[in-house]
Amino acid sequence: MKLKYSLLERRLGDATRSVAYLQQSDETRFRPILNLEPVPSSYRNPGYGGVDRYREFSGLTYASLIVSSLEKVNTLVNMTKVQEESVQRLLLNVVISGLTSLNILPGYAC
Repeated sequence: MKLKYSLLERRLGDATRSVAYLQQSDETRFRPILNLEPVPSSYRNPGYGGVDRYREFSGLTYASLIVSSLEKVNTLVNMTKVQEESVQRLLLNVVISGLTSLNILPGYAC
């Protein structure tokens, strides 16, 4: 069981690093080029304020492994959702900028 959780943790780590790389590219490359403000760190890394979200797993044999994995899954899900919204905003900005430069949307400021 521990081996399976170890493999899961490795895959979650790989996925988290991939999304973190996308976030870094977003902040250091794409947003500056498009003159967009960075995504606030409080939005990218929200806190949960002392809530015991995994109380139901206490007492289980592999509780610490389960909780650790769930925390990583939830972090990855949050990172992915935020990055998805950011990419949508970037794409919208690119489309609007392109249409404006072609005078398809005159007077619209990006």
